[in-house]
Amino acid sequence: MTEKIEEIASGLSDLETPIRQAGNLAKALRMISSSDEMPGEQGEGVFGVADALVDIIESLQETRVTLWHLAKGEAS
Repeated sequence: MTEKIEEIASGLSDLETPIRQAGNLAKALRMISSSDEMPGEQGEGVFGVADALVDIIESLQETRVTLWHLAKGEAS
């Protein structure tokens, strides 16, 4: 059982970097959408999508951390 929990914790840890990268890209997209060079309606649409992505990714980060702590707590 402990081995399986450690495997889960390791898998959750492996998700940290790709989730962070996706979050950074969504935040960059959100900034680009508000630049002066982006047409108004298009910029608003891109910003809305990027903002939703940021929210989803932050929720995924929180869930990953919670699950990691649960797995580590069980392994101890």
